[in-house]
Amino acid sequence: MKTKIFLTLLLLLFKGISAFAQDDRLSQIFSNPLFINPAYAGSLGCSRATLNYRQNIPYNNSEYLAFNTAYDQYVKPIYGGVGIQLATNHFFYKDVTTIDGAYAYNFNVNDNLHIRPAIKFGFGYLDYDWSKLGVTNKNYSTQYFNLGAGLLVSYKNLVAGVSSNHLNRPDIGKSGESRLPSKLIIHANYQFDINEKTILTPGIFGSKQLDAYEIVYNLFLKYDFLKAGIGFRQGFNYSDGFILMLGYCNNWMSVGYSFENTMSHLLNKADGIHEITVAFKFNCKNDKETFKITQPFGF
Repeated sequence: MKTKIFLTLLLLLFKGISAFAQDDRLSQIFSNPLFINPAYAGSLGCSRATLNYRQNIPYNNSEYLAFNTAYDQYVKPIYGGVGIQLATNHFFYKDVTTIDGAYAYNFNVNDNLHIRPAIKFGFGYLDYDWSKLGVTNKNYSTQYFNLGAGLLVSYKNLVAGVSSNHLNRPDIGKSGESRLPSKLIIHANYQFDINEKTILTPGIFGSKQLDAYEIVYNLFLKYDFLKAGIGFRQGFNYSDGFILMLGYCNNWMSVGYSFENTMSHLLNKADGIHEITVAFKFNCKNDKETFKITQPFGF
């Protein structure tokens, strides 16, 4: 038993060294628009606040917790949207806190086509407690500046985008240089309006950060105020997990719960990954200015 735990910790250590401060991943990806792309800032024409909580417990009881909150709104005098996002996560020997601001400019090419380039910038704080891996006198913390960008295109019922985080590849090393790898994201979704109450939306999300690749396939169904979704997360050389989602949405609030059953070798005895997202929209006086850029499992 001790040997198995030691080997698991060793694998986690090498995985942490290879990606060192790899970005979070979410189950309800499309319910957290600023997490995907800073170009979503102000895309509703309304003010929007989003809160996300994620938890999973691997079989060695090293708990993982993540919290993500964001706010964005459309600002008519600057012809675009602004947003701010605060994220924290704790995993075994590592704590990460980031705060990022975003600005997205809106080009209304015509009634059907919208193009939104964006930039984001912020700061991160990393705290490593290597003693939890049995390594003494190696604990340290560091801060860094982060730079990112994004582009979003909406044409009728199709929304597609690309974004990148850590474009400046900040140095997060203590005594020697250790660059945080940039992360590339691509995503798209298409909305089928079945009838006045029923909407079906397939979506796809892909990301690459250093040697970590993944694609998430999603299918969402909204009927009146109820919504449901299924997803499948896949790496380029492995199948990682199934995602089930349920939620409620009205004119001003969206609530979603998801359960992800991972199939990763290190977490194959996990209790699963639980995630809750709550979103609110208000101050919608500018919603007629914009956009058919909505999120399939949220606003």
